Amino acid sequence: MLEEASNLGVKVDTSKLAELKERVLGNPHLAKRVIQEEALGLAQEEAGDHVNYIDGTPFFIAALSLVAIARFIGLGMGDKGLYIVGGIAMVLTITLRVFFTAINRKSSKL
Repeated sequence: MLEEASNLGVKVDTSKLAELKERVLGNPHLAKRVIQEEALGLAQEEAGDHVNYIDGTPFFIAALSLVAIARFIGLGMGDKGLYIVGGIAMVLTITLRVFFTAINRKSSKL
């Protein structure tokens, strides 16, 4: 933040810097934007941007799981095409679940 402020020629004292750090919540992109807003005089008094987003991953995995049910319907009806499509959907569901779980895992490193 100090580097961006010096690039833009903005003087930021330590108390103002602490206030701005509270607004960015550790997001480097927001840190640059807050300094740019400060330089332009557009600084907001809000405590930061909206960070409460709904994770749609479980809904996506559930939808794919519903398609995977077609495998069992195809098995019961003897329809090989439906059985293959349902099997592919099942493998895709398992793969994406593992992938998204690995991405969302919090790092335990210091």
